[in-house]
Amino acid sequence: MIRNEIRLIRYLYINGRPRYSTSSTNVYSDKIYEEVIDQGYKGLARHIIPENYGSNQVISSNNDEQLSQLIRNFKSPIKFSIGYGSGVFEQSGYKKSKKPQIDMIHMVDSPAEFHEQNLKQYAGHYSGIRMFGPAIILKIQEYGAGVYFNPYILMNTESKKNNIIKYGIISVEKSLIDLSEWSSLYIAGRLQKPVKYLKDADPAIKFINQYNLKNAVSLGLFLIKSTEFSEIELYETIAKISYMGDPRMLIGGENPNKARNIVGKQFENFQKLYNPLLNFFIENNIIIELEPNSSKRNFRKNLDTDKAARIIGSLPLQFRRKLYKHYESTFAKELSQDLKAESVINGQNISINTEIGPFTRAIAMDPLLRKNLVNSIKFTVALPAFIQTIKGIFSAGIIKSINYAWEKRTKYRHG
Repeated sequence: MIRNEIRLIRYLYINGRPRYSTSSTNVYSDKIYEEVIDQGYKGLARHIIPENYGSNQVISSNNDEQLSQLIRNFKSPIKFSIGYGSGVFEQSGYKKSKKPQIDMIHMVDSPAEFHEQNLKQYAGHYSGIRMFGPAIILKIQEYGAGVYFNPYILMNTESKKNNIIKYGIISVEKSLIDLSEWSSLYIAGRLQKPVKYLKDADPAIKFINQYNLKNAVSLGLFLIKSTEFSEIELYETIAKISYMGDPRMLIGGENPNKARNIVGKQFENFQKLYNPLLNFFIENNIIIELEPNSSKRNFRKNLDTDKAARIIGSLPLQFRRKLYKHYESTFAKELSQDLKAESVINGQNISINTEIGPFTRAIAMDPLLRKNLVNSIKFTVALPAFIQTIKGIFSAGIIKSINYAWEKRTKYRHG
């Protein structure tokens, strides 16, 4: 169980650049997340969630007041809300003269209650689907990644009129499942990149997002081909994860340089998110920092079979199951001797306090591991992303959908 006395991350400056140091009871240790690793979202329910957690995730934007005013406009109950995208954080490769849409996702305890009240306040935000009532809207929301979007909404604030916003609604439960298990990498992938917390009334989300961020780094280490890598290379690799398998990237519906553009303008925000984790991986001798006093951080992987196997064995549950199934027949003998891996594949999710078994160790030594990780990511992302795209036609309406597709296509051409 997690103790409330866990000491939080301390923010330091070393050689004029941000660094973070963690306490002896480390907020990234697998021991803290044991039940989540074994049982996913169900294991999260057994934790005591500390308050005021995740200071590395609290990031400022250039329009904080404007965003605060926008979120206050919503009278429907919202538990947690994030702002993201080029309308919140500047990205490279976009014309400053063009007013970007402000993207938001609201996480709510009851989507049905939210839509019922939001229809009374902002019926015009919904397409013609509103005529069928909140029950049908909720049914549409449940498909794919579980998010319902209202795009191209004009919303006034006290300081600025006619903000263009897009807001999505998802249940807190769906969000926590994705963050803890990587069921779709839709919310988890978004929170692997800097976001602005607009409303923060559920400490469980920031708590489990630390686990999500840790796994993003772990996966990034496997995806980078070279032994030595730079800090910016790692961030760009992490930023690409949630776009792998996204059909919009395949058909030209998204800027192909999106990950590079995000990191290029938000490098310091990525540092705030991930420097505590990089220090944790250094402390545990998983990576070695080259020239620690240099102005740019560069690293070398220090992954032997044991370390690689332990990382694989702590990846989010649903994602780990997909990866394991790639190897079910290849390493059938090793699997028969590995109760922990068998329980993951069979969906039993039994807490077995054993060392990493022969099946996971065999995966760690496989020269095709990187390829199979990429395939697991694509398999995770593709279907929910495709369904979300199709849902957009119903939730936004034909005209808004065409405008949105055209805007994305324009970004692709510029990219």
